[in-house]
Amino acid sequence: MKSFFSTRFGGMAGLLALAIGLTWGAQFLRVEHVRQTIADQKDAIVTAAFERINAVFAEMQEALLEYGSILSVDPALTKALGQRDLAGEKANAEIVQIFSELQLPDRWSVELYDPAYHLVAWNGFSFPLDSGDVSGFDYPQTVMAKDGDWRRALTVWYPVRQGGRLLGVLRIMQLIQARSPVQNEFLQDYRIDHVWQRGVHFPVRTQFETAAAALDTTRTLALTGFDGALLGRVIVEPPNAEHIIALTMRRFEDVMAFWASLLLLW
Repeated sequence: MKSFFSTRFGGMAGLLALAIGLTWGAQFLRVEHVRQTIADQKDAIVTAAFERINAVFAEMQEALLEYGSILSVDPALTKALGQRDLAGEKANAEIVQIFSELQLPDRWSVELYDPAYHLVAWNGFSFPLDSGDVSGFDYPQTVMAKDGDWRRALTVWYPVRQGGRLLGVLRIMQLIQARSPVQNEFLQDYRIDHVWQRGVHFPVRTQFETAAAALDTTRTLALTGFDGALLGRVIVEPPNAEHIIALTMRRFEDVMAFWASLLLLW
């Protein structure tokens, strides 16, 4: 019996030692391949980062658009808007009540304007109305609203209609950049590129001045609205060769550490 357990222990220990050796060999081969194809590795990293950021940005727009599509056909809202000409104060009070009860995600705001772009009701943070944004929204559109150099908000304008009559326009916003005049434990700048950077693990920065000259297209992603409008750009700086190689080695080292732990515990 003792011989059986000794044989079994020795066999398993041998397999684990072999696994460590094979993993080390695979690490050597993979690292050499990465060294020889470092340019391709960087391109692959950038492509993956762009795909991730683009997907997240599309989801952000879709969420705003979906919210607008639901709120714009809310029976209570359209009824109150339709009665503003006849029952102004009462209708406005009903609209304000509807907006006060809206449940919004963090860093969201919803505003309602009449067809002349006079603010009727809102819920969330206040944001100045850029005259360049109000070009007549007969259909849902995406813009990048700005408050000087302080804030940026991804914005969906969504018309509210009753039959063929335009009752008003919703402005649904998600804050994506906010600069705090004071930096402390409670007040910090917020930037969406910092959030994206944590997801891809290397430097990412955004450029929302769409008239600015385009940079190297291999490192720049155009941020477009669902209607095709250019909203901004994302510029990435992939890790250098040494960092990529170190990350590659670390993956294999983690596997070897796992095999070694099993060997010690066996």
